[in-house]
Amino acid sequence: MVSPMPTRALHLIAAAARLALLYGLGVVLLLLALVLWTHDWVGNVRGVLQLQGLVFGTLFAAALLLLATVRRVGFATIWLLLIALWLWPVVRNGWSPIGMLAVFVFWSVVALPFYLIGAVGFPGRRVLRLGRWTATVPALVVALWVLLLLLTLAVTPAAYLSVASAVTGSFGAPPPLVLTLAPLVLGPAPILIALEALTRLRVERIASAGGLTSA
Repeated sequence: MVSPMPTRALHLIAAAARLALLYGLGVVLLLLALVLWTHDWVGNVRGVLQLQGLVFGTLFAAALLLLATVRRVGFATIWLLLIALWLWPVVRNGWSPIGMLAVFVFWSVVALPFYLIGAVGFPGRRVLRLGRWTATVPALVVALWVLLLLLTLAVTPAAYLSVASAVTGSFGAPPPLVLTLAPLVLGPAPILIALEALTRLRVERIASAGGLTSA
């Protein structure tokens, strides 16, 4: 007879593995899109690994396991890690506009898939009406996020995203207006995205406590 504890542990590990697989697939797909944009596989993989790092990767794996056991706590923990993952290189680089452009791209590669997972698990209740169109808050955030990401890629020279280009010295410079707006727009964007996700989580928790949703 199999004891219940190992069986439960196996179920939790399997659930965490499914989340990790789904998340990893999303990161790989975005990374492939970035590779097609910059034509540099090694540089982009290195950029993501440098951003995430071994410590953040280990903590993220532990948080995925936590997400499989205590959904809301794990969800909040991962978003706090993602906020730190944004602030750490940005602050270290002295809020450099050029560095911020590249970090935002790589941060989006690791954060956007998790936001999509959270939007499915915690979709929220607010629906925005835009004329004849309606959209949920997560759908609107994803649309604006993707638009901002595409604009960032359009104005960021590939050399800042590609190790191979950097070696050849083929650097270009973003327009001065971009360098002025980058800290104002990109600086708070990841934090606002995380706060929206955490606020939606809190609303879901309050609704569940009030008996409006299942626990």
